[in-house]
Amino acid sequence: MKTLQRYLQEFADDDGDVECRSYSGRFMYGRSCVALTGSSERVFALLGELLAEFLDDLYHKGTAHEDVLLPAFKQYARILMDFRQDQMGLGTVIYWPQLNWEEDQSDAPEVADE
Repeated sequence: MKTLQRYLQEFADDDGDVECRSYSGRFMYGRSCVALTGSSERVFALLGELLAEFLDDLYHKGTAHEDVLLPAFKQYARILMDFRQDQMGLGTVIYWPQLNWEEDQSDAPEVADE
């Protein structure tokens, strides 16, 4: 299963108006996490599209066993909805301090330890 960072990166690349990047927000003391930047409208639209994609992707490509499917979707949805937001010039940045930015996605963990 893809990491959240990989999903966010792919959706941002396809969108073209939203960028997935590393970000160090307030009280993160230089640690970098996963973030989306762009206009508020596009960033939040992309987040909604991604949540809809998770449901479809988990159902069609993942296991059809509901005991596995439902918790996996709930985990991703809970993480995605637990974002922080800052203003960035004329745009918005939403970020997830619990998702460490990983340069190499081949062995990246899905969720950072809290």
